[in-house]
Amino acid sequence: MKVKLLIALAIFSLAACNPATESNSEAADSSGTAIITAADASASIVLPQSENDVTRKSFEAFAAGDMNGFSANWDDNVKIYYPGPGDSLMGKKAALEFFTERRSKYDSVTLFNPTFLAVKNNEPNSPVALGKWLMSWHTFIYKMKNSKTVVLPIHSVMHYNSAGKADIIALYYDMHRLMEAGK
Repeated sequence: MKVKLLIALAIFSLAACNPATESNSEAADSSGTAIITAADASASIVLPQSENDVTRKSFEAFAAGDMNGFSANWDDNVKIYYPGPGDSLMGKKAALEFFTERRSKYDSVTLFNPTFLAVKNNEPNSPVALGKWLMSWHTFIYKMKNSKTVVLPIHSVMHYNSAGKADIIALYYDMHRLMEAGK
């Protein structure tokens, strides 16, 4: 199941970032930005940067130690896939307990250089869920309670349901860095 989800997300990511060509009924403006024509109304589209605000605030809340703010936009039945033992968390309660325990190991966390891309998948034949998907690339700088510092680049992919809550979250990072620093 996890492998199928990752493959589907990779395919969706590639399709969402496909450069504009005349053959797919898209044109490009002088900046190279794809312009989707009316004929492509069912295609996936890039959403305005304002669509990223909720997720940006969530990551900022995690850095500040505000775990309720961090999880505020999660659905009660959220599925979180991440590297590490177990490989996934099911449900907001279990995920919040896990991340609260994890956050307690750090003296401070700094969110550095966040980049977000929100897209809406309207393609009925898509291998991934329809609706809003948000991808992010950022770095957290963790100051551990044992005085070690870990710089951790993270990539995340999130699906938002019709209620505006994240119901699927996939996190990609090198768990080994955190495990080594925690020793």
